[in-house]
Amino acid sequence: MSSFSSLEVLRISSSIAELGTIVWEQLICLLITWIIVFACVVRGIKSVGKVAYFTAPFPYILLTILFVRGVTLPGAATGIKFFFYPEWHRLLDLRVWSDAAIQMFFGLGPGWGGIINMASFNRFHNNAKFDSILVVMINVFTSIYAGVVVFSVLGFLSKMSGKSVKTVATSGAGLAFVTYPEAIAKMPIPQLWACLFFLMLFLLGIDSVFVQLEAITTSILDEIQALRKYKVMLTTALCIFSFGCSSIMCTNAGMYILQLFDWYSSALSIIVICLVEIFMIMYIYGINNFLTDVEFMLGKRPNLFWKITWKYITPIVLIFILLTSIIFLREITYNGIKYPRWAVALGWLSFVSSIIWIPLYVFYIMIIKRNTLCSSLKRRMRPLDWTPADPVDREEYEAFRRQRRAPKFMTESEAEGPATADK
Repeated sequence: MSSFSSLEVLRISSSIAELGTIVWEQLICLLITWIIVFACVVRGIKSVGKVAYFTAPFPYILLTILFVRGVTLPGAATGIKFFFYPEWHRLLDLRVWSDAAIQMFFGLGPGWGGIINMASFNRFHNNAKFDSILVVMINVFTSIYAGVVVFSVLGFLSKMSGKSVKTVATSGAGLAFVTYPEAIAKMPIPQLWACLFFLMLFLLGIDSVFVQLEAITTSILDEIQALRKYKVMLTTALCIFSFGCSSIMCTNAGMYILQLFDWYSSALSIIVICLVEIFMIMYIYGINNFLTDVEFMLGKRPNLFWKITWKYITPIVLIFILLTSIIFLREITYNGIKYPRWAVALGWLSFVSSIIWIPLYVFYIMIIKRNTLCSSLKRRMRPLDWTPADPVDREEYEAFRRQRRAPKFMTESEAEGPATADK
């Protein structure tokens, strides 16, 4: 099965240095996928919301079907026991905690902007606290539920092959496209279970793309409001651009490139971005301002637990995860093949390219406003005026802050500095 996946599906080259040619079957599938994505997001949140009614619950139906089939297979109990039975000595390994935290980042998706963007379409006084807790609970439940489905089938594969579950279990793309299909091939009516499994993966994948693409589109339209009447053209351009960038994954070295970006760019950069976000909100905008905003929206001020968690525990945990992720970053390989030094350097550059825009924006402001670094940071390290966009909510919010005797925010003219004020 591994040979079929590598030689027939991926037609993989010997290393990332051997780019090879386009695998046209993959490119056609990629094109069809982006056409489907475009059709689903072309009308913005309205079309995405309607499509989500199908793409969100349907994978759970497929997962339940696979669950029922998996737990009834011979050897399933062995796999499920392996999944739940802990190896206590690993709790002392910092790398395990780091890997677990990164996995939660991938599963929950904080920092990418998608969750915040979708939440922004709720009514202003929506119970965001309940939604946040519910999303985390569903994420944890889904992870455990999917784990049972996977390891029940791995237990079956272990029994059929005579190997231990630990031996047959793999991670990453190998689990989804090699190990699990190999187990499905040994079941009765393997075509049915294979179609259900890959349909579930496809729906989960495009669901994630919906959210991220809509987040990018909304961000651009918020910054450049003149483009709002050209939203369809913007969405089309983004889909074409994304298709063009991802087409390199359809070459013979595509899996090496995918592994490289997954290894360096996505995991580390999102931790840094989340760390910057929590620092900006808790220490620049101010924890008390944030608590006041939450109180205004929810009608109840978060208690001391949340204040300590947001201001101290979360930054410490994020710094710990970042440091351990860098310290214990393993040498990148794919199928036992090591990457050359230039590829590793390219991987680190992909990580830098994700976060470099934060300091570049600071220097951009300094150049435009002709400020020194010290004066620019000093001026920008104060909370800027934030108020709701809706005029009614804005008036209520300002009255609410006056009632609480909250300090005034820095105005836009104060943020621009003396040079702008003189103009």
